[in-house]
Amino acid sequence: FMSSLLATENMPLSGIGLAACGGLSTRLFFAALLMPPLPAQPTVAIVTMPDVEAYAEALDGLKSGLAGASAEIRVFQLEKRGNKTNLPASFVAPQHGLVIAIGSEAALALSQIPLDVPVLGTMILRSDADSGKTAGNRTPATIALDVPIDALADRLKEVFPGKTRLGIILNPAWPGLSSAGLQALAKQHGLAVHIAMCSRAEEVLAAFLSLKGQVDFVWCLPDNSVYNSVTVQALLLASLNNRLPIIGFSSSFVRAGALMGVYPDFREVGMQTAEAVRNYLAGRPLPTLETPRVFRVAVNQRVERLLGVQPSVLKKEVALFR
Repeated sequence: FMSSLLATENMPLSGIGLAACGGLSTRLFFAALLMPPLPAQPTVAIVTMPDVEAYAEALDGLKSGLAGASAEIRVFQLEKRGNKTNLPASFVAPQHGLVIAIGSEAALALSQIPLDVPVLGTMILRSDADSGKTAGNRTPATIALDVPIDALADRLKEVFPGKTRLGIILNPAWPGLSSAGLQALAKQHGLAVHIAMCSRAEEVLAAFLSLKGQVDFVWCLPDNSVYNSVTVQALLLASLNNRLPIIGFSSSFVRAGALMGVYPDFREVGMQTAEAVRNYLAGRPLPTLETPRVFRVAVNQRVERLLGVQPSVLKKEVALFR
């Protein structure tokens, strides 16, 4: 009887349990249908120019810095069609996320199409960013290539202590830079600056020679409107003939015959860009403007001997070209 009673009592309890579980499952199923879909993983689209060593270094640092980030990383290479540089046909702007332009060519190409996501420019000169020609109608977020004068002053003092007279060839069309501003900043860091204005490539040699006898070095700022293969060769020859050393803006400039170069570490610029991307994905704003944090120094020892300039004991971080 007891066993029959237990059997009789357990049967409705089991039935009630199954019914309850079935009702809960049904409610959960319909609730899931009504819930909004989880947001898709953000996409970081990177646009760059192929076959440019500096951009390749920056891209390597960028991808390394974004390893493990909660985003899909896609790389698109610009294509040359005649005299124009265009986005590839495969480029699709992400629905949400971020677009990164490596170099002014990529930024310019992106400025010509409508985008609903922010664009972060990196490896771009401040003059291009400030002029707005690489941003279109968007407010530019930029990690610039420019070497601040305090960074130059620090490296100059390390390599050539006691040389404090600096000449600068400056394009008056550059936004954000003025003679008075540069001279004031330089003075704070122990340099006496003389400015030679130059707005066209045809004027650069005369601007350079106007500084002879007044300065220990001439700093050439990166400016495509002033420097090309012809003007650089003329400057380097004038540097040797007039014993007026040049501080260049790239390792290739130093290899070609500038006495010294101070320029960003491009891979580190890529890492710095990755940090800005991670911050953005975490809900923080993009930087309006950042300058590089790490710089490289190079010295051409052949030119050093020809000019009779003696540097201090060089640190191992200084690249030496012979």
